[in-house]
Amino acid sequence: MNKNIFLAMLLWLMANPLVHAQTQAYKQEFIIDKTLERCLDQNESTMKTIRCLDQAYINWDRELNRVYKLLLAKLQPDQKTVLVQAQLNWIKFRDSEFQLINSIYSQLQGTMYLPMSVYQKVEIVKNRSRELNQYWEILEFKE
Repeated sequence: MNKNIFLAMLLWLMANPLVHAQTQAYKQEFIIDKTLERCLDQNESTMKTIRCLDQAYINWDRELNRVYKLLLAKLQPDQKTVLVQAQLNWIKFRDSEFQLINSIYSQLQGTMYLPMSVYQKVEIVKNRSRELNQYWEILEFKE
């Protein structure tokens, strides 16, 4: 590829806010997942695995909050009210789902179920973060 064309494409990508924002979101997802993968590879005991998953949960929760704030800033006042209510409802859902996870896994024998329960909680927060990011991308692309 011609060096000038490559540089022009690179400058366009850097100047395009949607591409940059998507790249940032995907970069965060990649970093969180790769960090978890590395941690799990290096820590095979149940307690260390749980610590790895707990850190992934914290990282996904931070990412969720980051994306929530970005989305909130994009919305009109009436839309903000809807988002806030939806997020409050999601938190209730999350908490109920966590209770269900705890209830089911507490009945199972074996240490392998402890990290499995934490993993399910991580996935719930990760999925919400992705959902909010998709809404944000739609609004960002619209502009």
